[in-house]
Amino acid sequence: MPHSAVPLRLGMITVEPHGRPWAEVLARLPDAKMEYAWDYDLDRARGYADKYSIPHVVERVEDMVGEVDAVLVGGGRRQPKGNDIWGEEPDDHLRLSRPFLEHGMPVLIDKPFADRLEDAVEMVRLARSHGALLMSCSAMRYDSQVQALKEIVEDGGLGLISGAVCMIGTGASTLKWYLIHMLEAVHVAFGPGIESVFALPSHVPVVPGKEGYAKSYGLVFRWTDGRVATMLMVCDQTDAAEGKERAGRSARVLWPTATIVPPYLPLHYSIRVYGDMNWADVRPVGKGCYSRKLGAFLNMVRTGKEAIPLEYTLELTQALVLAERSLKSCQLETLRPVADLMLAA
Repeated sequence: MPHSAVPLRLGMITVEPHGRPWAEVLARLPDAKMEYAWDYDLDRARGYADKYSIPHVVERVEDMVGEVDAVLVGGGRRQPKGNDIWGEEPDDHLRLSRPFLEHGMPVLIDKPFADRLEDAVEMVRLARSHGALLMSCSAMRYDSQVQALKEIVEDGGLGLISGAVCMIGTGASTLKWYLIHMLEAVHVAFGPGIESVFALPSHVPVVPGKEGYAKSYGLVFRWTDGRVATMLMVCDQTDAAEGKERAGRSARVLWPTATIVPPYLPLHYSIRVYGDMNWADVRPVGKGCYSRKLGAFLNMVRTGKEAIPLEYTLELTQALVLAERSLKSCQLETLRPVADLMLAA
């Protein structure tokens, strides 16, 4: 990304869970400066501002309008309480981003983009009607191995692609919180065109990390051209996410995320893509993709060019919403054409 003598002025909206690691990355970039912070908890926002030398803390997100060049929504939902876990609290992305989108300001929203498809469509409508730049994705989109897989597929090195088999450890969170990582990674390699999703039914609600809930489950996504991606979700990171150590497996902090993860993380994200000539394995690991994601956002702000087509974001959001619906309906759920959603936007 080209550097500028004048750093971009940024505002962070909500501290947890990604406001902190994002601030760590941004602190190393010469052409960006965190200037404002807001959180549901004003004391938390002040502590965050003190740690990262952010000069202004506001009581209303609207107070950042006109004072910054762009805003980042680092979580956009209230922190879990008691036995609750990340993802159960509904996201607040539409409300928090609206003032900025209506003023044509660039906005980065943490994954997943929206809990409700209606909210996603409205945010895209606001962005397009007011000429605002909007971006939301899993950082997995910018993982170096995922990008390499995309090149292999597009270059025809595997031949005609038939599908992919994926596995991901879900941690202590709801389905959508981690599914977006794997779905976005496959979407990078396969491109748009998800037609339907079927989730293997579970006799209990799928909320990994809670006692008595399903420990593993599977999903099948089908593209319009017949390619399929099967995904096994395994609840095997709970102890690590809660900061505990398993017998014989030491935990370590993987910078810049604050979450403690097990050293065998590569086993928790794996993709195998099959073609009629060959197959390829990918095991994304590390958080370097955080830096590349934020770099892509800042580049978008500088150049005025959309980093990721919002059509892709709507497709992925709809696929996540329907995956959760399929778990309850025990039926195949079919996506609406993205073109129809864009008409609504």
